[in-house]
Amino acid sequence: MMTAFDTAWDSMQPDLIVKARITPEGLVVTHSGMGGVEEGGKRVGLPTFYSADMWEPAMRVNEANHPEAFHDRVEFGSGRRGSIPEVAKRILSAADDRPYHFHGSPPCQDLSRANPNRKICDALNKPGGIVWWYNLLNHLQGSDNPPVSWSMEETQDAPKAIGSSPRLNPQFKNLASSMPNLRAAQFGAPQIRNRAFMGMHGDQPWEAIPTHDKSNFVSIADALPHLVGEWEANEAYRTRELDRLTREGRIGSEAREFLSKPSLAYLGSINPGGKSATWHEGVPKNKASYAFQHLTPLDRPSAAIRHHGAALTHTRPLTPQEVLTLHGFRPDYDLSGAGSKKDLNTMLGNVVSPAVMEGVLRGITGRSVA
Repeated sequence: MMTAFDTAWDSMQPDLIVKARITPEGLVVTHSGMGGVEEGGKRVGLPTFYSADMWEPAMRVNEANHPEAFHDRVEFGSGRRGSIPEVAKRILSAADDRPYHFHGSPPCQDLSRANPNRKICDALNKPGGIVWWYNLLNHLQGSDNPPVSWSMEETQDAPKAIGSSPRLNPQFKNLASSMPNLRAAQFGAPQIRNRAFMGMHGDQPWEAIPTHDKSNFVSIADALPHLVGEWEANEAYRTRELDRLTREGRIGSEAREFLSKPSLAYLGSINPGGKSATWHEGVPKNKASYAFQHLTPLDRPSAAIRHHGAALTHTRPLTPQEVLTLHGFRPDYDLSGAGSKKDLNTMLGNVVSPAVMEGVLRGITGRSVA
């Protein structure tokens, strides 16, 4: 027996097929955060029609950088204003009969491997979560102006979680099972962060367009060349720390050689020389203490930048503008509305890389890199 979800999904396909060759003229974005998706759209020539998020500081930053959009601060799935019909009504009003690409990044903390207390069921079913967004997509597909294309960005474990839900239909689950993991470095950002993307353009899945591979990945040093000079300038401090760790028997020659190479520690809490830092002879780096596992050589793309400021040569955090650069943003992106440092770090840790979204939208629009 077909469920209500199956019926809703299947009934929209003819409309999508008719519009299959139409390309979007702008973006509609939910769970938009500080505007990484919108920034990617701008690079492809797509303005933002509608941008919505539940968090006021992120919306202030978003609006400062993408003033052309209607910005909707709303608690998705909460009350009448956050209901699917009301959110859809505001989306359609902002789109104003123009063809649009619909994107969402529903909350994914409960799906993240970095969260030791993750609860996959909560991530799917929470207000404004994946199931809610899926139902909003279905609602828009049944409107007089359905999206001509859509995408959803999630963690790498999202496809497995989606496949286990009885509230999502087989077509959506099947599409999720083939979600590609897109790495920011493939699109020119100096970072290797992986995220899963899924979506359709008309009745066909779209294909993102990578611009880089391992032969020409952008490194930390390429993007932030001054960090190499700072590393060299901090040699005296670094030597003292390595001497101390060696005397205390907490590192051997193997660890010392690795720690002597120019690198970036990408969580502010990581400081080789801390109380838990040990890496004995013969222990592989990936089995060493947490403090040593999260160092990235400057001649490679960065590991993912998370909520904390990254520490350079273990003496200072990166500036917000440097973190923006590692995410693939322009360094003059306006962060003045962020408020507290904690809020800013959270935004920077959760952002969608504009470089990746640019690749997704080039795949949909067929526009080549200039």
